[in-house]
Amino acid sequence: METKIKILIGVLIVGVILIGGWWVWNRYFRPVGISGTPLLPKIPIAPVRLTTDKTEYEQGETVKVRVKNNLDKPIYYRDWCGSWNMCGGSSFKLGKKENGEYHFRHIGLAECLQPVVELRAGGEIIYSLDPRNLMKGQLDEGGYKWEFIYGLEKENESLTNTKTIYSNEFTIE
Repeated sequence: METKIKILIGVLIVGVILIGGWWVWNRYFRPVGISGTPLLPKIPIAPVRLTTDKTEYEQGETVKVRVKNNLDKPIYYRDWCGSWNMCGGSSFKLGKKENGEYHFRHIGLAECLQPVVELRAGGEIIYSLDPRNLMKGQLDEGGYKWEFIYGLEKENESLTNTKTIYSNEFTIE
């Protein structure tokens, strides 16, 4: 047999094996839905996430809070309050774990509302809470979580279609 014919037969055999392998993979190992789209597992992504930069802090250490908007539209919330002498009407509340339950409180003590701000679709922002700006006893040792209330819409200076989410738990030692 000539060398050219041997090469041609080899290429045909490799082609048949590749096409057959592709057909077997699509037929038996990649199930499809009714519409013909693959039924690949979806990894759930929270529409809006609230996380801290760490899960354990030392007494007096700054706590960083990250808000990530995974929606395809903006969200609205009342701006951050990082000091006891600011307006208490923020979308952020700090909850301390006491007797197995979280008790959420505003950081600021003044009886007023923070302005409504927008976080664009896909956007994220990080806020810092410096314990030196708090009243004594507001951030003692223990377990904590953040509560965050946001709106999918706003009317004038009010949030509408609101949702409440919670951060991961973190401890202060």
